[in-house]
Amino acid sequence: MAATLRSARLYFWPIILANVVAMTIGAGGDVRRMAWFSLVLSSQASFGFLVNDLCDRRIDRVNRAGHFEHSPRPTLILARVTASVLCVGSLALAWALGPGAWMIAVSLAIGLAAYSRVLRRAEVLPNVAGAVFASAPLWAPLVLALSGGARWQWWLVAAVVVLLTAREMLMDVRDRRGDAAGGRKTLATQRGARAAIRVGVGLTATGLVPFCVAVLVRPSTVSPTSTAAAAAVATVIALLLVIPAWSILSRAADGTAIRSYVLRSRLAMALLPVLSLLLSSPV
Repeated sequence: MAATLRSARLYFWPIILANVVAMTIGAGGDVRRMAWFSLVLSSQASFGFLVNDLCDRRIDRVNRAGHFEHSPRPTLILARVTASVLCVGSLALAWALGPGAWMIAVSLAIGLAAYSRVLRRAEVLPNVAGAVFASAPLWAPLVLALSGGARWQWWLVAAVVVLLTAREMLMDVRDRRGDAAGGRKTLATQRGARAAIRVGVGLTATGLVPFCVAVLVRPSTVSPTSTAAAAAVATVIALLLVIPAWSILSRAADGTAIRSYVLRSRLAMALLPVLSLLLSSPV
């Protein structure tokens, strides 16, 4: 049970809820309905994590990831059942929320299932796909909102997709030995750790451009106080990403530097709802 709960990464659920609600407020959507929809996305996320960890047992043995690589058969069965329940439950809830929510949920379920089985055979596609899936709490509320979302929100989505793609590539550098043993084709296993680091750090810097644009094209109704606060939060997010990324570049494929980058990038992503709410604040 402990291994299954750990693999489900339930600590992401509050972050997903916060991002969905914040983006919904900015798009003028139905907050209550989208709060329920956040459960769909949260369940799908845990489903994806479980499927990926179950498929990567051979890789995780080499990387010593601490997931299911040494789990007995009953634990593996429980994990599969839990993943199935999460997937089916999320689809049922999405059906109740309407056709738009249903289509997004079905697309995510198919994509997450294909991610570990099919997409990860490619070199860069899994990084981009993983970033799109992970950013669903940002773009899904915009797709479902009648307004279609504000311009700054879509710039923010673009920034996060690029930044998450960079993080996926740098995590592949950390996991390259296991990926090579499992036959995974990543930038790190195919082109080398140094090349993957350069691309990942470069994408991190690139992702800050649309991120800054999102703040600059904020609504004219945002108060000066909220604008100043948003700029401060955006600066913190940028520093949380740039400083550890530069550390990775200077220290090559050092595992500690990459772990620090991953942890700080997660903290940066957790600050996104605050930034979204500030950019949605009226005068």
